[in-house]
Amino acid sequence: MKLFKTSIMLLLVFLFADVTLYAQTEKTETFGVHVAPAFSIYEIHDGFKKERASGLDFGIEYSKKWKKRWTLGTGIDFITNYDFDTPVISLPLLFRYNFNKYIYADMGPSLFVSLSEDTVPLYLGGKIGLGFEYGFNNGLVLSLNPHARLIYIFPVIAGVSLGVGYRF
Repeated sequence: MKLFKTSIMLLLVFLFADVTLYAQTEKTETFGVHVAPAFSIYEIHDGFKKERASGLDFGIEYSKKWKKRWTLGTGIDFITNYDFDTPVISLPLLFRYNFNKYIYADMGPSLFVSLSEDTVPLYLGGKIGLGFEYGFNNGLVLSLNPHARLIYIFPVIAGVSLGVGYRF
């Protein structure tokens, strides 16, 4: 048992040293804000009337590089009520793969919280996107991310997120 505990402690020390040295050599964390027009891809059929819901998605995000090409991110997104029946808050957990310095793909599950008293308060869904970002030497990061959200109450919502962040 003592050998097991010692092995675990050594593993944790090596992992911590690896993360610490990596963090000192490269900026690995990004904090930012984004805004995106959001529109529904499906149509609501009410008799002969066809409507497409639209709104605005805005939020804050935080991400941390965890491997050479992988980044883990989260944040809070607020989808406003233009034509949606209810505004929602999205809490995503995104896994991002960086193809190169500028292009990435991200996807992951999301928890959606409805702000309406008439509907079930929690929904599960996800987000998938392909993004482009440019990082300046001073830490400023600009991004463009076309994406789609899959939500139980709105089957598919698409948007193009414009973001600005700071990498530290």
